[in-house]
Amino acid sequence: MKRTWLVGQGGHSIEIDPDWLVLDLGSGHNPHPRADILVDRELEASTHRGGVPAAIPEGKTLVIADASIGLPFKNKTVDFLIASHVAEHVDNPALFIQELTRISHRGYIETPGILSDIFLNEPFHPWRVCRSGNVLVFRRKRFFRPLSTLFYRIFYYDQTRPGHITEPFDIAIVDRTARRLRGFLNGKWSRIPGTYMIFSWENRVNLKVIE
Repeated sequence: MKRTWLVGQGGHSIEIDPDWLVLDLGSGHNPHPRADILVDRELEASTHRGGVPAAIPEGKTLVIADASIGLPFKNKTVDFLIASHVAEHVDNPALFIQELTRISHRGYIETPGILSDIFLNEPFHPWRVCRSGNVLVFRRKRFFRPLSTLFYRIFYYDQTRPGHITEPFDIAIVDRTARRLRGFLNGKWSRIPGTYMIFSWENRVNLKVIE
């Protein structure tokens, strides 16, 4: 009997069979607890994951690999593949998707939605990823600044975000307000349409890349 798990920053529910072999691609500092295999391309602290190192929970094995180059797994050896907030980082979307569908029978992809991409725009996200019906669309970005540096600072209040100012505010009343706004956003952001893009697939992914 399948069990329901929450996945991604949007907290989407997915069903995973207890007998499935599950791979978390781009597991980073917050690997999915259901994953049997973790895959990331680097262990050290990185701007791609907010300046923190990768986590390897006890009993888990992490494989160093880059899906944009190739993954060291045989065809269809994975039952379910999670790729949460990694697709927007890749160099080669076509090869990335080819490798996902080559090694796994099915999977889940999550990226920032258009709203997140506007307000929290990052230079290390070269692609805006969206879905058009059953087609996954990668559109190359030309602009890499958040709409509002103040909103960005509040959203990531007191977190490490290389290249951005996110430390507490000097004025006490402003700082208290910022902390409260951050708490509010933390609870509501995923419920706002357009903050996250989710895409589930089985056997194949219909892909469109717009340079």
